[in-house]
Amino acid sequence: MKKGRIILTGLGVLALVIASACVRGALYPKYPKKAWQPTAGPWNARAPLAGATLCIDPGHGGEGRFPKEVYTGGTKGVVSGQTEGAVNLRVAQYLQQDLRLAGAKVEMTRTEDVRCGQAPDRHAELLCRSDFSNAKNCDVFISIHHDFTPTDIPGFRPERLRASRAYIAPGDELSLPLAQNIVSALSQGLGTFNKGVMPSSLVVLKNARMLAVLVEVSPLNDPEEDQRLSRPEYNQKAARAIALGVLNYLRVAQSRDIAFREVFPPSSSELDSQVAADESYVRAGLEKRWTFSGLECDEVLYGIRGEIRQRRFLRPSSRFREEPAFALIDLVHCE
Repeated sequence: MKKGRIILTGLGVLALVIASACVRGALYPKYPKKAWQPTAGPWNARAPLAGATLCIDPGHGGEGRFPKEVYTGGTKGVVSGQTEGAVNLRVAQYLQQDLRLAGAKVEMTRTEDVRCGQAPDRHAELLCRSDFSNAKNCDVFISIHHDFTPTDIPGFRPERLRASRAYIAPGDELSLPLAQNIVSALSQGLGTFNKGVMPSSLVVLKNARMLAVLVEVSPLNDPEEDQRLSRPEYNQKAARAIALGVLNYLRVAQSRDIAFREVFPPSSSELDSQVAADESYVRAGLEKRWTFSGLECDEVLYGIRGEIRQRRFLRPSSRFREEPAFALIDLVHCE
């Protein structure tokens, strides 16, 4: 009898290990992410992205032309009726221009109002995007989206409807500072609420072999924001913010100097690019302290001068939340 219990216990433990491995395999990146290596040769602060290849994925596309069963869909403007795919493409095209100004080679998963490739179903259509970036051997993958924020959920706060957020694959430590700086620049540049970075097992993130970020620029179900998003100059403003976030990542992760004013010369209609970059720069850290109850930790965001921009007490239960998730989500442990 005792031997039987031991066997059953062993089988139970084995089942838990297998289940855990399956869940981890389903959620976490399918491939190990490659680091964005510094450009070989002398550094050029006027062309900081020289030698780098960035893939821009304008999410969705072709809404209304394909049945939902074989298409990923997308939302629509609550006032204008404009499709998310069309707005995503406009922002992506402006972002392409800005990244090229910084010296990058830019690949686009689509350049028209169409689906990605001739994929037969929704899953394959999503795989098309990450497969494209893998085939092009890109250093960075950025998927552009505009969301539909639910307003009928408990605890909804109207002042947080107009918000920006970024997603990375769970456990993707390499992409985190890139995502943090992109969403910070969007929040600063557009005046949106910063919902920070959250983990997501989205196919486009999990299957990309490079740094990968999906960004929700702002919501199309905010009537005023929908009208702003219909204006090309506003789309251009969002694209510039994303580009500044990419360049700020180089400052954080590779300690690079960027000649922002030479990459993006100032004009009377734009905020000085150096000022905008400095105001949105963020670097995350973890502060630990011993108390009577044991070790406690704070997640901290530091600004360009080392000042603390935000601080949040780290709780195990706060991994998935609606609070600003600027932190080292699912990547650090207070120990």
